[in-house]
Amino acid sequence: MDDTRLRAALAHFPDLFIAPAACGIGWADRTHYREILHHHGPATADVHLTRPLIERLRPESALIRLHPDGGRVAVTLDGSQTALDLLLSLLSLALSADRLVNITNLAWRAPCTLQAAEDREKAPAQS
Repeated sequence: MDDTRLRAALAHFPDLFIAPAACGIGWADRTHYREILHHHGPATADVHLTRPLIERLRPESALIRLHPDGGRVAVTLDGSQTALDLLLSLLSLALSADRLVNITNLAWRAPCTLQAAEDREKAPAQS
């Protein structure tokens, strides 16, 4: 998805500001407390949600992948309006949860999707 189009859509969320991603890969949209959206590039973005919110929503879409850590979902950005609308809806929910939930109960400390994949590739094979 075109960064310009995504950033224009994100400009409608005044609680967010753009910053380098904590893992050093891509950029992030943050609140004052944490990364809410981690944009890896043109094809994928992680939305950091609370575990209870993910359990309640149980999102089912070909555009969404749940992460094993339970604290975020990856949205495939295929360039469609549907993908953008889905990302913005999840982002809105994440911001609402961020305002309501005690920061210590959030699952935002896990490594990003790309960082976790790199760590798995570097790990020695176990027999």
